[in-house]
Amino acid sequence: MKALHIADIQYNVRQGHLRRFVEYEYINKQLIDKAKSVEFVFIVGDVFEHWNSNSLEESLFVKLLKGMLEVNDKLQIVITAGNHDLKQRDNTFDAGDGSQMQWTDSIDKLVTAIDDKRIKYINSSRVELLAPGFAAAVWAQNEKWSGGTYSPWASLDESQIAALSSMCVIELFHDPVKNCVNFDDCIVRGDNDSRIDATQFHSNFVAMGDIHKHAIWTSGTKTLTYCGSPIVRDFGEGDYLLNDTATQQGTAEHGYNLLDIDIDNKRIVAEWHSLEQLVHYHTITIDNNVKTDKITLINPGRINKIKIKSKVTKPELSGIVERIAQNLVSSYVVAAIDILYDSAVIDSINAVDANGDNLLQKVQTAEWLKDAALDWVNAYIERNAIVATEDAQQFVDMFKSLIDEQIDKLSFDTEVAKYVIQNVKANQFMALKDVDVSFDNLAQLTQVRGNNGNGKTTIFRLIKWLLTGFIDAGQSSAATKQNALTYFNDKLIDNESYDKLEASCVFVHVVAGQNVHYKLTRTLERKFKRGSRINADGSWRDNVSAVNETVQLVRLSDDYVVPQHEIKDTLYAIFGSIWELSRYVCINQTLLDQIIAMDSNSLNDWLLDTLGINTFVQLGNSNDAAKAALFDGLSKPALTDVAIKAELESLNATCNELNDSLQLRQDKDRKSVV
Repeated sequence: MKALHIADIQYNVRQGHLRRFVEYEYINKQLIDKAKSVEFVFIVGDVFEHWNSNSLEESLFVKLLKGMLEVNDKLQIVITAGNHDLKQRDNTFDAGDGSQMQWTDSIDKLVTAIDDKRIKYINSSRVELLAPGFAAAVWAQNEKWSGGTYSPWASLDESQIAALSSMCVIELFHDPVKNCVNFDDCIVRGDNDSRIDATQFHSNFVAMGDIHKHAIWTSGTKTLTYCGSPIVRDFGEGDYLLNDTATQQGTAEHGYNLLDIDIDNKRIVAEWHSLEQLVHYHTITIDNNVKTDKITLINPGRINKIKIKSKVTKPELSGIVERIAQNLVSSYVVAAIDILYDSAVIDSINAVDANGDNLLQKVQTAEWLKDAALDWVNAYIERNAIVATEDAQQFVDMFKSLIDEQIDKLSFDTEVAKYVIQNVKANQFMALKDVDVSFDNLAQLTQVRGNNGNGKTTIFRLIKWLLTGFIDAGQSSAATKQNALTYFNDKLIDNESYDKLEASCVFVHVVAGQNVHYKLTRTLERKFKRGSRINADGSWRDNVSAVNETVQLVRLSDDYVVPQHEIKDTLYAIFGSIWELSRYVCINQTLLDQIIAMDSNSLNDWLLDTLGINTFVQLGNSNDAAKAALFDGLSKPALTDVAIKAELESLNATCNELNDSLQLRQDKDRKSVV
């Protein structure tokens, strides 16, 4: 008996990934073709990239399932969910009649809609009989996230386990196991010691998902295998070059397992096969050791997407990255090519000793702006000949008078808010517990790294919540209770000691060159209705009667407690709004690359707008009035004396010609009368 083992398709067709629809269709077509000659297809988690899948993503999955069933009427499809498929938080909601419902994930919804008995969606940890003598033991991800029993063996007694030992059993598992590796051949980041190892599986064959690089290995009598993802998810799973040397060949590492199942002998053998990729992803790092501007791709595809990371700092190599990009575009079919800047740029930024205070103090004076305006108009007159030399000073005086009047109306109240966050603590926050992060040697630009799901974004949210009371600029200030309930860690609901969320932040505010230390504490305490706490389905939020919040800000140098009515304004003056923290402080790599790649003029405007001192933007509202006042009455540019004399002579000549013509006409008329 034959079976396909696939996982981690992760359909993602939204925002910047809309063009990937055809890539997924290309993979779907190949998988449907492979399904013609097998009895089973095992899809082991992460069908979708996001739990809230959209219609395009769902249509791709439906086409895959229906396509497989149409080409093989004997086929059975077994599906389990992965961590990407499930809503891991806030998955309980009101059904509308007062009862509670669990969120129905997209796989469940679509399988129900297709309504074909040949599809089994197993979303609870259990052993499922698939055929005589053949069963699947499923480790269900939703059990793990909801606090249920993760292992399918935990609910079985010894006699039941013994009975299954006489059958051929395949275990379906979606998670990293101990010592699993990624495309860089390094152990997948995370807490490797706490991961499940081979001894915790009971069957002799484990088909797994979650890790995108395929692998097949044995541990004692057991065979464990990751089939890998059938499609390249992003550049990280593609091909890598350092200058002209290959360091990773990931594009060819995507495919599926073909399983040979011998039920009678309780033996399953896996053989991995690759799938052709419509688009190949290439990442090329260029540093100071580059020898040529003609780079050869190690595995070019029909269509190629290229990302160039520049580490070039030598002046003599100026322009080589641009030449490399041009040569690649002329040599291959390239759908997209981007030039980015590696983390080495961060070190360069931190090495710059720019005195931002002095710069701001300089440009925030009316005198400096008036001088700048005068320099500009003088340069303008030199470059343009529309104003006569003898009239230039009059033009400058008119311009200066108007600009001075407008500048005098401007308000210069922007100050530099210099601060350093030293430590953040919380007994819980969202998915985190016992947070204690110290930011030692914090630079002008600090990079925070971590594996997906390790809590990078949550740490940023904790900081923003402490400083502003919000985690996102889109939160409604009126929904205080709803917002507050989001911040509690759902996994700690059974422990009453966690009904109080306690968080603090120690920071330094630099005022007039002096360091002023503060400690900010923000506390939330949830109160439950009498006689109610946790419902049978694990939900608790509707049972909360109130959430009380307290905030305290203490100046540590003299233990001064900032009055409650001043705390919000004090924090705003130092850190800004939630929008500003999200846009300019806690930024992601994509925004950083965009900032670095900006041309000088765009970057200057961006910074000046951010600081609120882009004078010409502020003057924009009075632009039309300014032009009218400056050029009122001027129908054309003034002329020099020579030009005026020449024009007068021309006019006199024209008048003489007209007079002569008139005289001739009058003489002719007299003769006609006579």
